[in-house]
Amino acid sequence: MNKFVLEKSLESENKIISCNTEKSKGICDFKSRTKGVVLSVYNCGIVTGYRELFGSESCSQILMFYLDMGHYLKKPYPKFLIYDDACHLKKMVDKNMIWEKSDRASFLKDINFAIDRLHINNHKDSWCLKNLHPENFSELNGINSVVCEETNYWLSGFKHNLKHMNHQRFNFFLFVILNMFNNTKI
Repeated sequence: MNKFVLEKSLESENKIISCNTEKSKGICDFKSRTKGVVLSVYNCGIVTGYRELFGSESCSQILMFYLDMGHYLKKPYPKFLIYDDACHLKKMVDKNMIWEKSDRASFLKDINFAIDRLHINNHKDSWCLKNLHPENFSELNGINSVVCEETNYWLSGFKHNLKHMNHQRFNFFLFVILNMFNNTKI
């Protein structure tokens, strides 16, 4: 499924959710330069992957990132995917039944989606609060659901260095500093 189809599908589905947290409407929508980096971080603080974002952070970019992560992670997969805009991501996954269309996406049908504790107050829709609130999952009690935000904050300390690098150096630098970051967590 291509990005255009996923985006069109999401547009129609977003009319149902009233929490107004969608990020794909950002100011860099049609620019090809880097907008930032998305991280995959276990709740213990280990970074398992990253991807450069082009244009605004959209659910389709995040979904493709997690599909790639699911392909490379070893089973058993994590039980939860905690994301600040999980409502739009979950609606996209469910509406398109992506796990039925690709073996690569089959792990998504068994993953619980939740919104992190930092961003849950921005979600006003009753569906979001009923289905994705982290307090609704007893397994998330005591879990650091904002570990990605904390890691992003740490990574933002390098933004002045990163913005002047070419693509290859940018990715190499990220790989090295995230590896060093992981070594401090082990």
